[in-house]
Amino acid sequence: FWFNQSNSGTNAAQVRTWVDFNAKIFAYVRRYDPNSVFLAGAIAGNYSDSKQDMRLAIQNHITKYGDALANHPYLSSSYPDNGAPENLLKLNSRKFLLSLTADNSKKAVRSIPLVTTEMGYSMSKSHFGSWSEEDQANYLARSIFVLDMMHQPIISLYALVDEKNGSGE
Repeated sequence: FWFNQSNSGTNAAQVRTWVDFNAKIFAYVRRYDPNSVFLAGAIAGNYSDSKQDMRLAIQNHITKYGDALANHPYLSSSYPDNGAPENLLKLNSRKFLLSLTADNSKKAVRSIPLVTTEMGYSMSKSHFGSWSEEDQANYLARSIFVLDMMHQPIISLYALVDEKNGSGE
């Protein structure tokens, strides 16, 4: 469930169902693999259209049902310097989440680790923009350093390859 890509992403009942599903899976994982790390979320942490969705998820205590929050801090070419990774410092997903949080929930949002489970730059035309192979490589390396500076314990790239249909993804 990607908040910013859902037609009913700001539907309070749907967000509650998503958090409840996350809680149920978390309980199963804990029961059968108590030493594992469970990542809650898969949130679009920098998008303006996910503010209400994340506010609702935090109000529904998504931070209780995971060891960390999984974040997707994609940058688009519309950000300064063609979406350069240093924009992650300005966007700061943790600050973004705290800005959506009521005072009584701030401790929970501050204390749960924030990890990046998906990020990258596209070489083909996408809604984020398009970068050359050289820029993509440079930006990915710098992104990892920036996210590491922001103390993210897990950083994962995302690459979608489907050469058969000619989409270039």
